[in-house]
Amino acid sequence: MKKILLLTLILASAICLFAENAEKITEIGLTTSRPLYNSYNFTMKFGNERSLIRISSLSFSEYMRDENGTRLYGDDTLSMGRSDLSLNFAFALGKEVRKEIDGNFEFRYGMDFTFAYLSDIDDIDYDTTYTLNSKVNTWSPGLQLVLGFNYVLKDRIVFGVEFLPKFYYSYSRYAYERLYTDPDRQDIYETEYSHYWKFNISTLALFSISYRF
Repeated sequence: MKKILLLTLILASAICLFAENAEKITEIGLTTSRPLYNSYNFTMKFGNERSLIRISSLSFSEYMRDENGTRLYGDDTLSMGRSDLSLNFAFALGKEVRKEIDGNFEFRYGMDFTFAYLSDIDDIDYDTTYTLNSKVNTWSPGLQLVLGFNYVLKDRIVFGVEFLPKFYYSYSRYAYERLYTDPDRQDIYETEYSHYWKFNISTLALFSISYRF
């Protein structure tokens, strides 16, 4: 028992000594899978040269639309007004380990926890006939592996490429409401749910450029 305790203390001391001697670094940069389409996301990594915590914004977008038009309903032409609001964001949090290959080249591997959220609200008014309201919320937690390479330029600029096999679960809630202005017709309200598991291997590489300090 004493030997096990002594060995544990020695091992813990060695880990603490390594952590103190390891050079602390931070990297801040941009990632993209489509460099020609001006679609970039933010990434930050901190730790040491061998092991880093990763924080990445995978996507963020907001879309709003308001439009008015007409629609044929039998022999009648009805006016239509529509408003649409969509919001989605996704992020990843994980850890990566790096191994020096040769000179400025590094191999890296790790794992991320990912989470994505989508909200879409759609309101349509068909003249004086009825109003259609729909709302969709989707939550998608998942895990993704990290396999990639780095090229370090002058110990400051880090060019990277990685592949992210991903496994995730998606849950959606769809609420549907139709409100008639005709008092003889009843309002209709429906709610649907859906969920599924999915494994996705991305065929696109994720490119990154970061500044190290």
